[in-house]
Amino acid sequence: MTFNHAKFVTQALDSALAQQTSFPIEVVIGDDYSNDGTHATLETYQKRFPDKIRLLKRPLNGAYWQKRQHGNHLTNFVDIVENCHGKYIALLDGDDMWTDTNKLQQQVDFLDKNPDYVMSCHYVRYLNEEQGTFKFPDMSFSQAYDTYTLDDLLKGNFITTCSVVFRNNYQIPNWFTQLSVGDWPLYIILCGLSKGKIHCLNQYLATYRIHTGGVFSLQTKISQVKRLIDVCGILLKQNNFLDYNQQRLLRKLEAEYHLQLLSTIHTKTIDRKTRLKWFFETVKRIKYFSSTEFRYLLVYFLDTLTNRK
Repeated sequence: MTFNHAKFVTQALDSALAQQTSFPIEVVIGDDYSNDGTHATLETYQKRFPDKIRLLKRPLNGAYWQKRQHGNHLTNFVDIVENCHGKYIALLDGDDMWTDTNKLQQQVDFLDKNPDYVMSCHYVRYLNEEQGTFKFPDMSFSQAYDTYTLDDLLKGNFITTCSVVFRNNYQIPNWFTQLSVGDWPLYIILCGLSKGKIHCLNQYLATYRIHTGGVFSLQTKISQVKRLIDVCGILLKQNNFLDYNQQRLLRKLEAEYHLQLLSTIHTKTIDRKTRLKWFFETVKRIKYFSSTEFRYLLVYFLDTLTNRK
């Protein structure tokens, strides 16, 4: 996926083309009408590597253009996936890069040998483009494992998009483009439909770039949490691939996101009506709260009534 990635897209493409594999690869690119020179760079690479790079054609007023008028950025994602013909799909946004030339070979070798796994991922370092600094986050759990399941995903996302390789034998549902966040729900859908597991390589094999043009990473905390709440709501409506316990895990996570939102707006200058609106939305999920969380709700309510932060 690319959109206004002129500063970074050559690094993304070079990192894909540098992969050393025993199998052929195809780089399928969907440019979402960039206006900063990205498309010209993509056309240059396509001419240089016509056997490896396929830049999707998207003329104005064409079929994709018409769909994009009524959809969000995930329209681009779905279109790219539907144009992938390989046995596996590896994800790489135009502002990220792979940093190990054996990344794909390692992941495909594992998936070939382990049909009960639907996905492979690995550790990713985070580059703050403005500061020029790196972070090397571990998985979000207290202990890193080799294998994760759908139940783990329903406690929150711990997978970075540019680390993912998954089997190309599942269709993305039509409601997917209603979502405001695509990566985490995609993993839930894949694991739910396949009943498969996720393998994680304990190696840093890619770099995720944080910059001012990033879709999600530099949004305000309030905006991020609201989007995650919306995603939970849609997944709970489309839950035919979740069993009872998994639905309960997702509802508990949704409740936690509501608390995160309250905690964030608690310290902001936000009008009382908005603060009360989110309080009453959160109270609906009270059965998932601990006694400590319940006490926090009372504090938030009293502070809202007295206009304290």
